[in-house]
Amino acid sequence: MRRLAAILAGAIGIFSALSNTTGAAPVSVSSHQSAIRVFVNEALEKNPLLKAYALDSEGAERAAVASKGFIAPEFSAAYMPGMAGSTFEIDYSLQQMIMFPVKWAAMNKAALSRAIAARAEAMAAGNTLALDIAHAYNQLYYIDRKLDLVAKDRQLLQVASAAAKKQYEIGMGSQAQVLTLDIETERLATDSISLGLQRVSAAAMLTALLGDSADRVFAATPECSIAVFQTLPPDSLALLALAQRPDLAAMEAEQAMALHEKDASRMAYFPDFMIGAGYRQRQAVDATDSWSIMAGITLPFAPWSLKKYSATSGQMQLAHASMQKKYENMKNMVKAEVLDALSNLARAASQLRFYGHTGIPKAELSLQSAIASYQQGKTEFSMVIDNVRMVIMAREQHALAAQEYLDALARLDFTIGLPMPMAREGEK
Repeated sequence: MRRLAAILAGAIGIFSALSNTTGAAPVSVSSHQSAIRVFVNEALEKNPLLKAYALDSEGAERAAVASKGFIAPEFSAAYMPGMAGSTFEIDYSLQQMIMFPVKWAAMNKAALSRAIAARAEAMAAGNTLALDIAHAYNQLYYIDRKLDLVAKDRQLLQVASAAAKKQYEIGMGSQAQVLTLDIETERLATDSISLGLQRVSAAAMLTALLGDSADRVFAATPECSIAVFQTLPPDSLALLALAQRPDLAAMEAEQAMALHEKDASRMAYFPDFMIGAGYRQRQAVDATDSWSIMAGITLPFAPWSLKKYSATSGQMQLAHASMQKKYENMKNMVKAEVLDALSNLARAASQLRFYGHTGIPKAELSLQSAIASYQQGKTEFSMVIDNVRMVIMAREQHALAAQEYLDALARLDFTIGLPMPMAREGEK
């Protein structure tokens, strides 16, 4: 029993050393985010959804240009034969409808605001894509860390299992110990297969976000030495978010568009103008040609059309009031999202500190104490296994906290309107 405990203690030492080394120096958080920015830049060029938003934005800009043009003129020609076979008349006419200038200007401004909103929506889609890529890459990072831990855990249990089998063969161990270690080893083997499948899924998601149609193989992500960063005060971050968020800018432009549409609808009571000219060509004896000019206006205030324009004006006023309330609500939500992002960041930082400075060290001390008690015959072998599980769980929770912290950083950058993860220095 003591020999098994000694071998197990040695394996624990190897496990602890392996868990603290990965064969390569850990990279900084800034390097980790630089890798994400490379993927984001690639996606900005290739992602089909972003291309669709860009096309929508270009279409809205062309619509704004088109709104500055006049309605197409109308040209007509009428042939009228006379009583005699050799006589006839041809009437030529050209008419142009001209919108009331102030109403025309309001509609132009509405179209321009729509173009601004479409451009901001495209930027917001790019920011959302950057956040999704950061989440996908951080998911890959977490899976790779768990794969590393599972490999090291299996090494630990394989050493202990081999020792238990030798003890059992010479009659100094129990079959229960061997079976317990075999079960734990097989469980980790199953976990490794499951993690491999999860990595395939995460890689497929990242590939899709990058705009690639074919499967893509991603190298193992390097381990990151994560330190907690200091952030600006919540009020300062909220001001940044209100000034930089493209989705908020899009809604502000939509509010302006609704205002101009409301103004245009109120001016619908003003008449539009029509001007025209005509020319009559006569083919007859002693006939002379003639020309004419005409002018007209629409009558939107006529009793049979007034109701239509009144309803439209009321609709536009309600639409503008609704957009104002939506804009106010979105500003409140942006402030709340900043506080939520900071809260998630603080929680992840707390978990990271706990498992890095307290959880893992104390779990390892507890395991060493359990091994010492087992060597002295004061505890059961199951207690040692329980403590091994505790160490494994603490390291897995530390890896999860690292992923959540990296995700929280990406979410904070997105919340304050940054187009991609910010380069950070000065880790605290």
